[in-house]
Amino acid sequence: MKWLGQWHAPSYSHITHKMSELKYNQPLPEQIPTVQLNAKQQLFQDITLDYVTKWKAANDGHGNWPKPLRVFLQGGPGTGKSACTKSTILAARQKLGDLSSDVIKEATPTGCASFQMSTSATTIHRLFGLTITAKPGPLEPREVKTLQEKFKNGLCLLVIDEFSMVSRSFRSEERRVGKECRSRW
Repeated sequence: MKWLGQWHAPSYSHITHKMSELKYNQPLPEQIPTVQLNAKQQLFQDITLDYVTKWKAANDGHGNWPKPLRVFLQGGPGTGKSACTKSTILAARQKLGDLSSDVIKEATPTGCASFQMSTSATTIHRLFGLTITAKPGPLEPREVKTLQEKFKNGLCLLVIDEFSMVSRSFRSEERRVGKECRSRW
């Protein structure tokens, strides 16, 4: 994007053409964030990448599985949360190589937010196979099978953007699905 000189917003057809050129999880060169992180953002990235390194070692049979890492990156508008997150995800993908598309998942509460996050992001509902009509209770065998297939290589990193938009009832539903799947695996 140019601030000086001529700049025109891309047309819808140009955007969809560029999106169709993408391979799954492969950002266009101009989408790769080149970000100078401040000290707190760098700490977030270092903690996350340390976890990814330990996870990869355990996955390769060279160590124990690390305890799950739960990190919240907070800040006001324009403080660089999205840029820091994108930079961290890119670095994690580079560490994990070909495995990254299977074990790094990006999700948001809405489709519009997932489009803003990245080309590989989806909604939380779609990621976990939850529908609006889903009723609390045991999962159907086909639902468990779908989740097992989706997460067959494990889950190293789950990044949820716009987490403040996620309702409490949905968070409890996600925990229930997670517990039920773990008990069946």
